Amino acid sequence: MVPIGEQLADWQAAIACAATLPGVDPARLAIWGFSLSGGHVFPVAARNPRLAAAIAQTPFADGPAATRSAAGHQKPLAALRTTGRALLDSLGQLVGPRPVLVPLAGEPGTVALLTTPDGVDGDRALNPGNAYP
Repeated sequence: MVPIGEQLADWQAAIACAATLPGVDPARLAIWGFSLSGGHVFPVAARNPRLAAAIAQTPFADGPAATRSAAGHQKPLAALRTTGRALLDSLGQLVGPRPVLVPLAGEPGTVALLTTPDGVDGDRALNPGNAYP
């Protein structure tokens, strides 16, 4: 589960802190977010009208719509394998082993949360050659 409320509180704290830093003009503060944090930019900017700019790059702004779209690309067997890993992870939390991890993006038919045809393009662009596995 993603702690959205805590993440939004972090944004507020970062803005408040930045405004107090030496050499920073509080009237020229800007925020930027990509994907999930890009979706956070909207409510953060609405709560902070003094921001000079708010940039949302490819914002994840509509979870239900994105989920429906992504689910249409999931292969049934891969969905079952992903669900199995989620169950193992949930059961494992009771006894304390390391978490069962699932990649964020993968090729269609693989075990991953996002298996759209272009799902791995973002990772390839941000992490060429898997330099940061």
